[in-house]
Amino acid sequence: MPRHQSCGIPGCASRSDKPEFTSIKFHRLPQDSDLRQQWLVSIKKPLCVSESTRICSAHFAGGEKNENSSVPSVFPWSKPVKRRRPPAVRHPLPLKKPKQVDTPSVVNAIEQHEEEISELQLKVLRLEEEIRTLESQRFLLRRFQGSDKDIQFYTGLPSYSVLMCLYRFLEPLLCYLRL
Repeated sequence: MPRHQSCGIPGCASRSDKPEFTSIKFHRLPQDSDLRQQWLVSIKKPLCVSESTRICSAHFAGGEKNENSSVPSVFPWSKPVKRRRPPAVRHPLPLKKPKQVDTPSVVNAIEQHEEEISELQLKVLRLEEEIRTLESQRFLLRRFQGSDKDIQFYTGLPSYSVLMCLYRFLEPLLCYLRL
């Protein structure tokens, strides 16, 4: 009893011992080195080539190996080329007439927007002034630099110079402090 043949293309399930593949023929790789190389390039996938390697007729255009399709070109990973329809005849669209604009309503809208713009500009100026005021009220040590009385009130230390000496002494140790 002859051994069954199977297709060597990765992903192909064609086997000569299965009834659904009885109409399929199995072809050896060509002996001619140029044509053999064309087959291997066409397959584009790693293929274990041996004396028993076969390619089924399903991988040839039209399902048969013949003079017109002597190199396999139909594979599970290749997509069939879809032919595009020629474009339909296109007709230019009719030109639209410009809409009539009610001039008084446009003028009113512009005036309203100008009023809103001026109100918003005033609001921006007020907010900028508020920012300047808040920045001047921030608690900064520099503000109390010239007043030993304030330094003593806020820190309990007699003067600004004593506070700075203490800071310089403790500064190297700050990296070890976990906050």
